[in-house]
Amino acid sequence: MIRRIRRRLRAVCTSVVLVFAGLGLAACAVTSGTVTGKQHEPAREWATYETDYDTRCTGTGSSRRCTQVPDGVDAVEHATPECYRLDLKHEDATGSVCVDRETFERVQVGDHYEEG
Repeated sequence: MIRRIRRRLRAVCTSVVLVFAGLGLAACAVTSGTVTGKQHEPAREWATYETDYDTRCTGTGSSRRCTQVPDGVDAVEHATPECYRLDLKHEDATGSVCVDRETFERVQVGDHYEEG
């Protein structure tokens, strides 16, 4: 039980780190410029699997030996939201932004897009 809680906390912490890393990158990202492409990316859900290990020990005192042995598999679920993506170019920088469907349909390749 404790192992599963630790593993779930590790997965949550990893997700939080990735979110904050993404926010840090977003501060430097291109958010306006000439639209060079458009693509709809549907929402996705998937799972990865992690082997759960248990520590098993034999012997006592100085002859005690412990090993990690597989003890099942846990599924870690992931999801990405739907994105109506506009690819942008501003001077020498490129990037992309996700917009709502109405904006995606209104803006055409070659148009200037300004976030906000």
